[in-house]
Amino acid sequence: MGKRNRIENELKHKNPLPFVISTDYHGSVPELYPHNPVSWAYFLYKYIRLHAKPVPQSILPLPQVAFKDGMFFVEDEDDMHRLFNEGFFGKGHLSRSEPTWNSIQQQKLLSSQGQAPMSIEEITRARREERDKFKELRTRFQALELKERQGALTVDDSSEKEALRLKLDEFKSRDSRIKSGPSKETEHQGIDEQTSKALGASSREYLQLQATEVFFLRYALHAVDIDMTLLELLKECACVGSVASIGPRNNFVLEYVVYHHYRSLGWCVRSGIKFGSNFLLYKRGLPFSHAEHAIYIVPEQVSWPSISALSRVVSGVKKNLVLVFVETPRQEVFDDLLHTLEREGKDHYKKNLSNIFQQYRVNELIYRRWIAGRNRD
Repeated sequence: MGKRNRIENELKHKNPLPFVISTDYHGSVPELYPHNPVSWAYFLYKYIRLHAKPVPQSILPLPQVAFKDGMFFVEDEDDMHRLFNEGFFGKGHLSRSEPTWNSIQQQKLLSSQGQAPMSIEEITRARREERDKFKELRTRFQALELKERQGALTVDDSSEKEALRLKLDEFKSRDSRIKSGPSKETEHQGIDEQTSKALGASSREYLQLQATEVFFLRYALHAVDIDMTLLELLKECACVGSVASIGPRNNFVLEYVVYHHYRSLGWCVRSGIKFGSNFLLYKRGLPFSHAEHAIYIVPEQVSWPSISALSRVVSGVKKNLVLVFVETPRQEVFDDLLHTLEREGKDHYKKNLSNIFQQYRVNELIYRRWIAGRNRD
């Protein structure tokens, strides 16, 4: 990843969670000079004013999450990009991860106007083609240099070698061979009405969210708006008809406890189904590095042959397999807390849910294959 892309990603993903900080929204407090009384007065004035203003999270509109046919999704394009760029929540259902399908379709429509910006995928493909061409020319140039050292270079070969040298110098002198198109501000200028309607009709992608992500955003962060209470959301996520049907080792409850545990420690947590695990852990996120760890929640009935097979898969993609053992509360304690959750009403849902989740303990163990030839020391 080049320096320019690194800077763009730093700006694009500067917020680790979909929060708006008060100092970003209302302005920060001024610098304080201890030896200057006026500086103290101005600092206190700005500090009091900042604390008197409402928290931005309470006045700004929250991303709207919809629920249909057992699936959570976000349709508004601004909300989609906000949730993905600030915490890497969800996945575009027509894209690999970041919801880019709409922009790709828009660029295809704009190509008829002769001003379509290149998508990330097109830029990558063009750079690869140009890199392959450069390697081909370099290989031929090195072969001619070898013939020259052997004294077998003909006049035609000498002319070809000089032409190749010029082409290679041209490749090396280019700063940015493939560039993207116009910025978002100028992208839609000069587009006729018919193309503008087609651009709106092409927005068919939505951001698909996992149940653990939705519950974390609603319960832990209150960063999304969904048309159901926390208790109703818990029932939908746990796939049960009533709260009384939820057990201490319910699959969703165990996954959420582990998800919340690693999110609270600052990890970027993504689905690990691609590698047969529950989650993948990233230090910062997808554009910055590959996932370092694959999380597997060990069930009550452990199948060690399947864990061994999973270890082979995970080690093949250079990740650590982390086995997570979740200690659950006793059935009587869990049922009593669930009964309290239902009895006290929605004003106490968050407090009672916290009491339930605090009964769980997460223990982790890194699983590695022992190879006699490598692990003798």
